[in-house]
Amino acid sequence: MTRLPRFTFALLAALLLLVNAAHATNPVYINSGMYSASPSTGASHYTTSSYSTSGSGTNKMLVLHAHYWITPSGNVSTAEWGTSAMTLYDRYPASGTNQYYGDEVWYLLNPANSTGATFTVTLTAATANNQGVTIDYEEYSGVNQTTPFKDDAKGEVPGNSALMSVSLTTTVANSIIDVSISWGNSPTVINSYNSGLMTQLQQSSVINPTGGDYNTLNLSIGTYNGYFNFNASVYGAEIMSEIQGVVASTPTWTPTATPSTTPTSTPTWTPTVTPTSTPTFTPTFTPTATPTATPTSTPLYVPVDDFPMIPWSLPLRAFWDFDPCDDVAIPYRRPCSTERRA
Repeated sequence: MTRLPRFTFALLAALLLLVNAAHATNPVYINSGMYSASPSTGASHYTTSSYSTSGSGTNKMLVLHAHYWITPSGNVSTAEWGTSAMTLYDRYPASGTNQYYGDEVWYLLNPANSTGATFTVTLTAATANNQGVTIDYEEYSGVNQTTPFKDDAKGEVPGNSALMSVSLTTTVANSIIDVSISWGNSPTVINSYNSGLMTQLQQSSVINPTGGDYNTLNLSIGTYNGYFNFNASVYGAEIMSEIQGVVASTPTWTPTATPSTTPTSTPTWTPTVTPTSTPTFTPTFTPTATPTATPTSTPLYVPVDDFPMIPWSLPLRAFWDFDPCDDVAIPYRRPCSTERRA
């Protein structure tokens, strides 16, 4: 089996990271709105006018900021968009003399597109006096649906200062800082805020309580200060939240086997020879000796009248007869005389 070089595994892991990073998105601000209610004795439910989500975008999130003033104390028990219950992310109270100022952040993931519904906030102190609430809300897309808020920072003004300041260090690039502030008492106007950092989305005109909604988009990782100056000492609270986008998860890769440079066996190879042409063979014969014919006897030629010399050794008895009484062959047999025989 062919083994891949070690650097190949590192290259594959890097490619996986690049593919996942290509699908990462940043959160995008879409729209916002606000609802304010004057202090009301014994009121506990506050409902905004209908808000319709946009018809585009994915990985949506609705964020609701509740700014309230309750005497003697209390907070928000539930928040809803239509029939969908929202989730409390964080709250921060700021206590004053016989007053309870608070600021809370609620959210709803993946709301339906192109849908209109009202926001409803319920306070815990249904019989308390001098209740008031300001509600602002925002819509975002491209938000991480598992961990929408990466981190937050909180602070308060206890009534002896005109400055509200909170510092937040972001941990994710291109995140959004969402700022929610609430305050009471006489100041109603923010004289200055960190305009180079935050954009004002909404600000209530209700005296007790009032609230504001701000954000900053696509920040690099760093530390940011959100501070607000009032024209007098105030009671209030501030929450800075970091909203993160759809962050690509870091893939985990565990190799099934550790590549080794030492072969476990020695390969064997048997070559196969394929001739390029068919060889031709011409035999060569060299005689070792020249044969010599040696006759075994010398033929005898006997002349007979006019006939040519005929080898005596040939079987001529079928044509000629031999007279045993004479040394000459004659054509006809004749009896041999007794004398000659003797």
